[in-house]
Amino acid sequence: MAILHEQHRRMAIYGRELYETFRAISEGNIDPELDLNTLNLAQAYSELYHAHLRCEETRIFPQLAQWLTIDDWQELSSGEVPLTDTKEDREFQALRERISANHTGLWLSEEERATYCPLCQAS
Repeated sequence: MAILHEQHRRMAIYGRELYETFRAISEGNIDPELDLNTLNLAQAYSELYHAHLRCEETRIFPQLAQWLTIDDWQELSSGEVPLTDTKEDREFQALRERISANHTGLWLSEEERATYCPLCQAS
């Protein structure tokens, strides 16, 4: 469990930094071309997030399966029990929807722009 707490802590730090960068880009406050540090942070966040999901799927969910009933799982998957609902979650979702709707991904260089967001898989 300690590893999950550490992953959550690091994802929160990386996520806040990325969130502020992408928010500033979306508001036109900084150049949309990402620097190497931001790209490395995005890659580190993505790798950490995927490792965290694998850890949950292979170590946590099997344990939960022993304790939760079918009704518990259905309630959790119904969306009626919000797992998170913060201002940042709502703003991230709005940004993801805007990227998807406008097909405006990340600037890769002066002339080239991605048509999707590699972090949220919006296309």
